[in-house]
Amino acid sequence: MKLARCCCISIVLLVTAILLASSVMADTKDAYQGTVRVYIVEPVSRYLDIDSDPYAYGLLDFGMLETVNIADGTVWEHSETWDASVAGFTGITETNIQAHVVVFDDDFVTEDANPPNGYWFSAYYGDAAATATPGVNGQNQTATGFSHTVFIEEGTASDCVSCPTSRTVLHGIYESDDYPMLYAAIVGNDAGGDPIEPAHTRLVTDYNIAAYPTLFFDGGYEVKYSSDGDLESAYRTRIESCGARTVPDLDVVIGMEWLGGGDVTVTVRIGNGVPAGGGAPGTPSQPILPGFVLPGACLDAKTTATDPDGHDLYYQFVWTEGDTAEWAGPYASGTEAVVGVCFHESGTYNVKVRARDEWFLMGDWSPVKVVTVNTAPDVPSAPTGPETGDPEISYDFTVSTTDLNGDQIYYQFDWDDGTKLSEWFGPFASGADCLQSHLWTDDGIYDVKTHAKDEWDLMSEWSSPATIQIGSVSCCSVPGDINDNGVGPDIADLVYLVNYMFKQPAPGPPCWDTADVNNNGAGPDIADLVYLVNYMFKQPAPDPLCGHIDPPK
Repeated sequence: MKLARCCCISIVLLVTAILLASSVMADTKDAYQGTVRVYIVEPVSRYLDIDSDPYAYGLLDFGMLETVNIADGTVWEHSETWDASVAGFTGITETNIQAHVVVFDDDFVTEDANPPNGYWFSAYYGDAAATATPGVNGQNQTATGFSHTVFIEEGTASDCVSCPTSRTVLHGIYESDDYPMLYAAIVGNDAGGDPIEPAHTRLVTDYNIAAYPTLFFDGGYEVKYSSDGDLESAYRTRIESCGARTVPDLDVVIGMEWLGGGDVTVTVRIGNGVPAGGGAPGTPSQPILPGFVLPGACLDAKTTATDPDGHDLYYQFVWTEGDTAEWAGPYASGTEAVVGVCFHESGTYNVKVRARDEWFLMGDWSPVKVVTVNTAPDVPSAPTGPETGDPEISYDFTVSTTDLNGDQIYYQFDWDDGTKLSEWFGPFASGADCLQSHLWTDDGIYDVKTHAKDEWDLMSEWSSPATIQIGSVSCCSVPGDINDNGVGPDIADLVYLVNYMFKQPAPGPPCWDTADVNNNGAGPDIADLVYLVNYMFKQPAPDPLCGHIDPPK
């Protein structure tokens, strides 16, 4: 019985130990093992295709080749200086040098570089990529449908007849910015067919290339070989296939420092399950800006943040949701950042800012600073006043409008009498009436309108007009046009007038003022008839006039 009891206890203890060990193992993630390779490239390559056009992102050399074992939750960092002269290169310039970093998994899959012809090679799939130019760091990017930045090695040669087409298609896709992707032209042979190192070795030894051009996507996860045609869809399908892969949770950043003379220092940081940059910057202070500005104002917005690792910081301001500015910087941690901002349109803006460090770690948004950009007063309503009046008598007109900002308002009138615009009257409170008077010296029909401005001289549009008729207004538009047909005076007008005067019943003139051709204020009578006959048949004679007579009652 004692033996049996001891055996049972031992079994229970063993099972418990196994369960605990399993639990611990389940909670422990594996370290990432792989290879970090840095491609030193020229954006405008010194290597030319068979058409004498330069390749893009042509490989010069490998600036770093490191085997890594990165524990979960840790950051790996390594820097290396690439010496152009040691590598055998001259003519390197700061504006035409770039470094791509690619992280390849250490597990390999046997793939065919020219299926089904059996050009077998060991494919180490790329899990992340990033790029940097001197002073501008880069980060592995993700996007919808893309777990990482896809990297393409364009296996090509300067003596390859069909390579320019492939180069053009690939570069066009890259320039479209449709995908998070990078590529390097691995130019294996020069124009004479001689190998270019280290590109030739990369293509022949690592990829067992069968013919040019052959493109290797993410280390060979996808291959586009020379006989596969150059339809753009063939490239895009492979890029999208790579982007959809499930990859380890790696944050990869790369920096490049120009040392002069073609030499650069490349720094790579890789976080396994954690940000590669260390701690995120703190929340910036609320932007320092005035709360009220005029349209078109350009001001210096000021803010400050600190970085726990002492990294330089970049700042991004936002005026409205979805409207972001470019990153400004770098600024030393803890120093005041001064960034120019302009407010072109009237309205209310919620200005905020966030900071990121040189390794792309981002902090939270700052508190919002509300900035009101002044708006012009609303268009005034049409002036209210009498519709008729007499010359030399003043008449009152009232207008009003409102200002969104509650500013004081001034009004200016256009009296439509050929005089200058009125002076500005005011100030008046927003919404208050403005009453002004005016007199006209001549008979006529006048359109009275107004516009408004605020205390900052921002002006509204003109109002709709109010019409006033001063005195009697002649309907005569063509003097002597008795029948009012728009032409004349002619025989038809003379007959019309004779019929009215001597052949009753007959219609009177549509516009009586046209019949008072001598403008004596009476008629139509014999004097008007003689005046019109003389004008038509006895020249020289005075022209007909527009008179002012009332229709007979």
